[in-house]
Amino acid sequence: MKIILTRNLEPLKEAACKKIDTQAELERSKYVTTGSLQAMTYQAKQAEANSYLAGDSGPFPLLEAEAAATNNTLENLASTVSSMAKQWILISASIEAKRISAKNLIKNAKSLVEINSVEVDWSL
Repeated sequence: MKIILTRNLEPLKEAACKKIDTQAELERSKYVTTGSLQAMTYQAKQAEANSYLAGDSGPFPLLEAEAAATNNTLENLASTVSSMAKQWILISASIEAKRISAKNLIKNAKSLVEINSVEVDWSL
């Protein structure tokens, strides 16, 4: 009689995928302030900047508050916010591609060795 021992890799894969997600979030935090409410603020500020740069008349409460707090002009601040948002998209896309690729390798792994061999170079 032949006995074949198998190990359910699913819990190990789930843990490894969670680790990748955590690493990706840590990498993102190098470039933006974390937190869902802060993310909402960034998105709203970007929307205001886009509207301002498109010639809309406002109001622009977030931009106006920051401009007053930093002694900046709305034009300069809107341009800066727009530029930073574009840069963030490129950074975020790189992190997301690495995260998804690593999780795909983990999900397709056939052994613990394969799961543990997945490493991500988060550098941009």
